[in-house]
Amino acid sequence: MKNYTSTRKKFARKALAKSIMLSAVLVLGACDSASNSEANISNHIKRGDSYMGQGQYKAALIETKNAIQKAPKNAEAVTLMAKILNSLGQSKSALNILNELESNDPEFLFTKADTLLNLRKAKSALSLIEQHQASLATADPTRLKLLTANAHLGLLQLEQAQALYEELISEQSDNIDAKLGLTKLALQNNNTDQAKQLLAEIFTLDPNHFEALSVQARMQHFQGDLAAAEDSLSNALAVLPNTDIMTPQRIHTLRSLAEVLTQQGRSAEALLYSKILAEAQPGMDELQQDYEQAITLLKEGKVDQAEELLDKVLAKAPYHEAAAQLLGIINYSQGDIESANQHFSGNIDPETAPEQAKTIFAMTNLKLNKPDAVLKLLGDGIESSNNPQTLSLYGMAAIAAGKYTEGEQVLNKVLSLTPSASRIRLALAKHYNVNAPQRPELALQELEKAYKQSPQDPFVQSALVQQYLSLQQRDKASSLAQEIARNNPESESSQIIAGNLNLVNQQAEQAKQRFSKAVAINPASVNGLQGLGRANLALKQYQAAQANFETLIEKSPKHPIGYKGLISVYELQGQVEKGLAAVDAMVTKSDNATPAAILAEYYGRTDNFPEANRYINSAKSLEPDNGEVRKLAATLAMAEAAKNLQQQNTKDARNIAMRGLTDSPNDQRLLSLLTSIEIQAKNYREASKLIKQVEVDNAQLATLLKANLAEAQGDTQTAIQQYRLAWDTSPNDLIAGKLYQQLQLTADDAASQSFLSEWLSTFPQSLAALTTSSNVEINAGRYNSAIRDLEKALSRQTNKSPALLNNLAWAYLQAGNLEQAQAKGKAAFDAAQDNAAIIDTYGWILVKSQRIDEGIAMLEKALGIAPNNTEIQQHLAEAKALR
Repeated sequence: MKNYTSTRKKFARKALAKSIMLSAVLVLGACDSASNSEANISNHIKRGDSYMGQGQYKAALIETKNAIQKAPKNAEAVTLMAKILNSLGQSKSALNILNELESNDPEFLFTKADTLLNLRKAKSALSLIEQHQASLATADPTRLKLLTANAHLGLLQLEQAQALYEELISEQSDNIDAKLGLTKLALQNNNTDQAKQLLAEIFTLDPNHFEALSVQARMQHFQGDLAAAEDSLSNALAVLPNTDIMTPQRIHTLRSLAEVLTQQGRSAEALLYSKILAEAQPGMDELQQDYEQAITLLKEGKVDQAEELLDKVLAKAPYHEAAAQLLGIINYSQGDIESANQHFSGNIDPETAPEQAKTIFAMTNLKLNKPDAVLKLLGDGIESSNNPQTLSLYGMAAIAAGKYTEGEQVLNKVLSLTPSASRIRLALAKHYNVNAPQRPELALQELEKAYKQSPQDPFVQSALVQQYLSLQQRDKASSLAQEIARNNPESESSQIIAGNLNLVNQQAEQAKQRFSKAVAINPASVNGLQGLGRANLALKQYQAAQANFETLIEKSPKHPIGYKGLISVYELQGQVEKGLAAVDAMVTKSDNATPAAILAEYYGRTDNFPEANRYINSAKSLEPDNGEVRKLAATLAMAEAAKNLQQQNTKDARNIAMRGLTDSPNDQRLLSLLTSIEIQAKNYREASKLIKQVEVDNAQLATLLKANLAEAQGDTQTAIQQYRLAWDTSPNDLIAGKLYQQLQLTADDAASQSFLSEWLSTFPQSLAALTTSSNVEINAGRYNSAIRDLEKALSRQTNKSPALLNNLAWAYLQAGNLEQAQAKGKAAFDAAQDNAAIIDTYGWILVKSQRIDEGIAMLEKALGIAPNNTEIQQHLAEAKALR
């Protein structure tokens, strides 16, 4: 049953919240001044109350602050401040101020009860009411009954609430608030007919009653009457007074309108409302000046001063996305990875995102994901700059934007200016490892140089050990780890590096000793405790592992690793539900969002989105300012929407994507997905509008979306033009594959072959390019060329692709090299023994190699898997004829 219980939601404008709280602290810290008369204080309060009534909240805050500075214990002034804060959706701040004062003043108590109800603390509100029942009844019995009824409604004590609302109406037949309470009760009981009748009575008394219009809109929305809901919300928006600060009522109405418009397929219009909400941050003029000054300082190479200004901006406005992005990039370029992660906001999840997406994008703002913005900020004069820090920022942003050649050139210029910049070598190595074309040998060269220059740097040490392992050079990895541990016996990081290598080598007991030493050096070591837990898990010492992860949670309650490890302990014992229950118990006891976020992430990975959404909402309510929580919320919305899109459910996919964009209106992934949803829904006009909005911040992404739109509309030439533009701007295998596919549709073989040659020339080691080229060569009967491409492609793979091995075996057969054909065919068969096509190839090679009986056995096995395959049938018949 739909719960229509109305409680005011918190729509905090974060930039304002900081200034309001500062005002409150100053207010409460002020001392009485004997020189100010009671009349003067009273005037401040009267003016503050008048300004609030006129919607001039800034002036109201100033007047009220002045009153409290002169009389911090004045209940009337504190009450007014709380009312203002409540009106602005800052009920938590209001409650903090009210809790600083003990007063039996009825208006103070009524306001405190209202504040508690705003925060959904109905039980506390009812307790406060009961504690002061007598004085409140004397002051205003009607208001007391209404508050009590609302508290009962909040606690879902429906009979008590109904009795009080009906009592109020019997005493005053035109009591709109009581009628509205009964309306909510009717909706709670799914009695829409009664609700409609009550709303009609309310509108007879007051046709412009905002809350009644809002309740009516919710009811219409629930019933699926979207047009009527839109009308009600538009009317509600129209009756709201103009205010100098956006109020929660306006915010809630705009958000509801955005949702209703989205469900009507009007995504672009809905997104405009979302952006209005995101941009409603007072005080931005001063912040913008500081931000622009920081950019100027960066261009002048004064990084430390720029960093101070950006810190100042973020202290006043934690949601200043551009400042967070730039400060995060500065931190990253300086090697301060932890601070960088704190400043980047949600975009790439380190566990679920593809490797290519997880690399340099850690430098950028995780919410906005806008490396192009950094290039625009620092691009002027970058060719002539010799400032290593500015060049580092630009180079890493260029790589993040997919401009790999330019990024490499700029970062190599940094190294020519400062050869000892080991952290730049780390960034280059990561780029060489994960961005196409992957060049792990170059990454190794950079890491070996970095280690030579900074042998004590734990990040360099760890990266070089991992690089040796990725290149299957285990002896070098072991030798280096032992050297690091031997040279740094009292170093926590050296023990952790050695312990991690022990785990890779399945030496769990030795790993346990290493991690135990790391924890002895630093009892709060996150990596040490995590490693110790992993070692105990490998040894199946589950109680010890559980103790390790519980200690980690105790030492670092905001770190996710402890909670994940605890779930793993139970999961490996086949008791995952117990593990989830253990973390769930921590959610209710914790004042931080991490345990709820971990459960949201877990259920998201298992496609249990109702549970995932329940926990992510808990996490957001606990820490609404937490960037990692917002990032996870966006990621979950992305995953759920993508799943619905895959199932052709574009309506739900659209709604879910818009829900994510309501919290993160500039998230490029969600914007891109929403565009794809509209394309799949054949809502091409909306898709085109969305692409224009994407283009403002991310021209490259917009180009790709234009190509996708043209492809969906069957406009091959436009698709080719757009993919070509994207390729020329930022070449990669994904774009190349799309462009080549579109060129093939034109039946222009010369154009297709010309681009394939260009693709191979640009990325000569590209697995995708080599595979595509080999397919072309096989189809053309140029088997030696196909063999060359396939051998090269397979040399790039650690785990050899059975499909490529199969194609290579066939090419060798057609080229007459039976020995290699047998070897590659067997390798393909060993890797995929249930694949009929691969078994058929190997069987036919055996037949052609005069191993007829073995070949027939293989062909019969293939036919058993695919009995209707005519090619296999033909091969088997021909083989049997050779007996």
